[in-house]
Amino acid sequence: MRYLRQSTAAVIEVGPFIDDMDGKTLEEALTVASIDVQLMQPLDTAAVPPDLVTNGAFATSDWTENGWSISAGVANSAAAQDTNLDQTVSITENKAYEVVFEVKTRSAGSVTPILGTTSGTARSTLAIFTETIIAGSGSLIRFDAIGFTGTIDDVVIKQVPIPITPAASGSTNDMVLTQANTGTYWLELTANQVGILGRHKLTAFISGALIV
Repeated sequence: MRYLRQSTAAVIEVGPFIDDMDGKTLEEALTVASIDVQLMQPLDTAAVPPDLVTNGAFATSDWTENGWSISAGVANSAAAQDTNLDQTVSITENKAYEVVFEVKTRSAGSVTPILGTTSGTARSTLAIFTETIIAGSGSLIRFDAIGFTGTIDDVVIKQVPIPITPAASGSTNDMVLTQANTGTYWLELTANQVGILGRHKLTAFISGALIV
């Protein structure tokens, strides 16, 4: 089961649970199995988010190299250096961005993506990496080499919704979700099994200042 509704409410009630066989509200307590609830802060625009990086494929040099070098379609960090490859991008502090890049070659050290002042995960294996980073202050995407000898390629940065997991209370007829964050959020509720009582399938209804 999956719901997607917009809400400005601080408290959202999930329930009551309705028996699909007779349309009546379930009278006894029900534990909802395998439930995944998130509040998603919307994007700044309804359009498909653009790639914010210029020349993420390193076909030309639109980066500040700081000891790195760009050639043959990759960014190269040589001699196990500790330097930053960076570019100014249009990011907003406290917004979420999906950062994708590939470590194509490596013989030493690690490389870490940094968005604004927020560090991602240090990478020291060959793979295409994708992670969500909440941007810190500033306007740079940096790749921080820590004793890194190797190359990276295919950098892509796009804004994504911010996942916010609220506190959930109650595994009974009504479930209440509480979130202290201000602003407008999308409520996304996914349940692998809403609940089965005997042969009766149960459906959860969502209420609480929801906007369709």
